[in-house]
Amino acid sequence: ELTESRTRARLRIEPMAPSPTLHVSATRHLPAELYAAETTLDLVPRDDLVVCLDVAHRGLGTASCGPDVLPRYRIEGGRFEFAYRLVHSSMSGGN
Repeated sequence: ELTESRTRARLRIEPMAPSPTLHVSATRHLPAELYAAETTLDLVPRDDLVVCLDVAHRGLGTASCGPDVLPRYRIEGGRFEFAYRLVHSSMSGGN
């Protein structure tokens, strides 16, 4: 759930399918900016909030210089879809 500090309006992200959970990040930086930065000093916060949703994360490891991820933590290639609902609430409690 995200809350706007001035108005206290809330935006809730509700996962629907296929999983009851989502991996969510909310930052002031685009993913490409985070990837390109060598240190946190390279990052300039944006005015906008950048929200990223993922239905799954692969475990750490690639077998390039050590063991690969255990089979149960791998995500095979292919097309994946997921659904979520956005629910907006104002300070007065209306949806």
